[in-house]
Amino acid sequence: MSQRRALELLPEALALDGEARRAFVEKSCGSDGDLKNALAALIIESQTAWTDAPTTDFLTPSSSGSGAHSGNGSPDLNGDSGGPSPPGAAASNGHLDRLGPYRLLARLGEGGMGTVYLAEQEKPIERRVALKVLRSFTQPRQAERFALEGQVLARLSHPHVASLYEVGETDDGHPFVAMEVVEGQSITAGCDARRLDLRARIELFCGACAGVSHAHQKGVLHRDLKPSNVLVTDIDGRPVAKVIDFGIARSLDPEASEATNRITRGHQLVGSPIYMSPEALLGEPDVDTRSDVYALGLILYELLTGALPFDLDREPLVALMHRITQGDLPTATSRYAGFDAAERERIAADRGTDGGALLRRLGGDFDAILSKALALDRDRRYSSPAELAEDLRRALGRLPVSARPHRLPYVAGRFLQRHLGMAVAVSALLLSLVGGALASAREARRASLEAERAVAAVEQTRLEAERARRAQTEAQEVSRFLVELFDLADPEKSPDEPVDARDLFIRGVDKLRTDLHDQPLPRARLLDTIAEIYTKMAWLDDGELLALEALDLRRAYLPKGHEDVLESLNRLGVLYRLQGRFDAAEPLLTRVVQAREAHYPPDTRALAQALNNLGNVYWNDGRLDEAVAAHQRALALREGTPDVELWDLAESLNNLGVMMQALQRYEEAEVYLRRADTIFIEVIGADHPTRAACLNNLGLVNRRLGHWDKAESAMRQAISIWSATYDAGHPRLLNAKRGLAQLFDTRGLYGRSVPIWRELTTQLKDTESPTPEAQIRAHRQLGVALARLGDLDGAATSLRRSLQLAEQHLEPDDPLRLAVRSRLGWFDVIRGESERAEREHRELLRHHLRVDGESHSNTSREQVRLAAALVAQGRDLEAEPHLRRALAAQLERLGDRHRIVADSRARIGELLARRGDLDEATSFLGKALSIYAEALPRDHPDAASVRNVYDTLEAP
Repeated sequence: MSQRRALELLPEALALDGEARRAFVEKSCGSDGDLKNALAALIIESQTAWTDAPTTDFLTPSSSGSGAHSGNGSPDLNGDSGGPSPPGAAASNGHLDRLGPYRLLARLGEGGMGTVYLAEQEKPIERRVALKVLRSFTQPRQAERFALEGQVLARLSHPHVASLYEVGETDDGHPFVAMEVVEGQSITAGCDARRLDLRARIELFCGACAGVSHAHQKGVLHRDLKPSNVLVTDIDGRPVAKVIDFGIARSLDPEASEATNRITRGHQLVGSPIYMSPEALLGEPDVDTRSDVYALGLILYELLTGALPFDLDREPLVALMHRITQGDLPTATSRYAGFDAAERERIAADRGTDGGALLRRLGGDFDAILSKALALDRDRRYSSPAELAEDLRRALGRLPVSARPHRLPYVAGRFLQRHLGMAVAVSALLLSLVGGALASAREARRASLEAERAVAAVEQTRLEAERARRAQTEAQEVSRFLVELFDLADPEKSPDEPVDARDLFIRGVDKLRTDLHDQPLPRARLLDTIAEIYTKMAWLDDGELLALEALDLRRAYLPKGHEDVLESLNRLGVLYRLQGRFDAAEPLLTRVVQAREAHYPPDTRALAQALNNLGNVYWNDGRLDEAVAAHQRALALREGTPDVELWDLAESLNNLGVMMQALQRYEEAEVYLRRADTIFIEVIGADHPTRAACLNNLGLVNRRLGHWDKAESAMRQAISIWSATYDAGHPRLLNAKRGLAQLFDTRGLYGRSVPIWRELTTQLKDTESPTPEAQIRAHRQLGVALARLGDLDGAATSLRRSLQLAEQHLEPDDPLRLAVRSRLGWFDVIRGESERAEREHRELLRHHLRVDGESHSNTSREQVRLAAALVAQGRDLEAEPHLRRALAAQLERLGDRHRIVADSRARIGELLARRGDLDEATSFLGKALSIYAEALPRDHPDAASVRNVYDTLEAP
């Protein structure tokens, strides 16, 4: 209640100055210390809100007045300009010199706790940093605040968040924080300077949301989001948003949050009042992520309309704060409409449009989104920045947003859910062919009309008439073929010979050889269509033969750049990719992209599809940078098309989600995939096999994020959908089951993974064209899971079968065959044959050192397993160097937070504990457990085993 009462007293306090203000405060607050502190904090904040200049006496009026805050201005570098010389810095001839290990180059900004400088670090690496130098601590709370800020910043690592490099203290007692230099402007100024349209502004803003969402996921609340703390910088020629200055951030962890509240006790106003949520202004103690959402909503409001929802030039701070706490804010359209015509056109021009168009664009979805983000009742706001960003992207894609009621007129026009199974394949063929026939008929009609208009040009008339005749003939032949083809599946005509989908297509191809032998182009159309169905059903070898035949026919009878020729090249390129023949696929799909780019006027949908297919080849071939560039370009083309097909948009989003997963940018991957999944549900229904692919990708990403239940749910849904659509041996279904089994293995739930691995070994064996590598891996993983469960006989059988298949199908030095041998060595240690295991691992280690080198993952694996064999023989001193070499290579390759690194730390810690080096053992085991806490469920057997050893060492 102190904060609310302080807000009521603030107007009168600000109207007074000097002794009159002091007397008013003393009289109004009496002996209520909390109320006096709250009122003092509000007075200080009201005087510094516009200038960022520190105020030393809250009872003295600000000399700078209350100028309007502006997001515009010169480029910022992690702060604003101005401020005194650095404390503790050496000076030479009046110029800034050094501070500790940093050479100071320029002062960037001044705040209440210290100064920010542009500095240069020379050792251990050369780089420029933003150096935040604090004044010496005069109170324990300040030191505690600084320590907490270091802990907060250390948690964050995201492309849309400025990175922390170092937290330290100079020799003369001045604490400092070294951060990434972000050269750019505030997000509002940066967007205006680049004259970005609404779509580009929103995409940029969504990047900032991703950064704040990452902070929330790491347990960090920013609490001071405003345009100057979201900078726009150019990376690789495109604008990127970076969130900076977590200086007053608060942990969302209950214990750390309590510490923050203790440090900032007295109900201090924390943050910039204009961008604070109502609950923050009122000093409520349980401020959460929705407070940051509110601040983001205000930034978005300013990005879209060119102004905040209140007039900073005309309304006193306290009046504005009162309006905020009452939720009295205008909609974006009413605020923008309130400007005079010249101002509206200026703002619209900065957004690449005119005033009327901008007013119409702001209405509807964007008004609703902003109203939800800025709701007075936080329970009605978006629960996270990611949810806000998702609604914005839905608005851009013309999808229903969660901020509006989904009434029938709003969601009308959505596609009906399609039937699955055989009907999918047959219906796809029917629709494709009938569509082709109708297109041919339309072409015939168009040709006839043109011929009639060109009566005077006799030769042209003859050519057009011939073209029309051919098109009409093609349509008639396709229709006749369809009728006769589906007669073959009529149960009344052949009751004793039921025909499945594949039989139907085989008979259709046989008919093509005879019925349309003198109609090459209709035959090519049908061959290409059936090849497409074969591709979807994973009948790739047969599909390739049909696609090649269709391509040969079209090349023989059509010009080189004809649309049908390009379609055949595209079909064959996709087939080659799915067969793993990337060298054959790339030139075909590259040729298609080049032809699409050269076409005038450009067909953006066709070009985007070609880029999508080429990007998939790059991805399968391990060329991630090229893959991401191709898919990003495809997405940009699709999002920039007003009448974009939502299916196409979802395809690009899904593929970029897969790219981000491959780059280990899992939070971004999840955002892309969620958007794609939402669109797929709207367009094709929840049970479509294409949607299942997106679901399976979401499962894989959530597994990496440690969202175990979400991962399992998504994977099981995908398996259910594909089981109803495909044969048991379809690659998609087998891969999804493999992913689910791996999820259970990661969680240590081997009893749940074993039945799936058993099923896979059987299904892979029965598959018409089994992949040897897939069978080898399935038997190996089944053996590992059985060994973990203590079924050593079953494990031995499976692992030996894995090796037998590897020796049958793979060369002696094939990496997979060597990996199976290594796993058998691991198993030998479990069953007490450590000397044999030692011999095997030493031989494998020599091979990998010679072929792969010291830092390769295969080499590290053998170092670790050789060490295990030595430890089993009581030879700890021989084992330790192998473990330490493996750890060094893993740290260099994987970083400090990887599960494999944790395993090596744990093994070294256990070894040290056995020989009595308790302090070092505790350190190794503690670091391993901190990684396990992020990567594994708490009840995972590996984590539990290490925790038992650690607890024993920590026990008094």
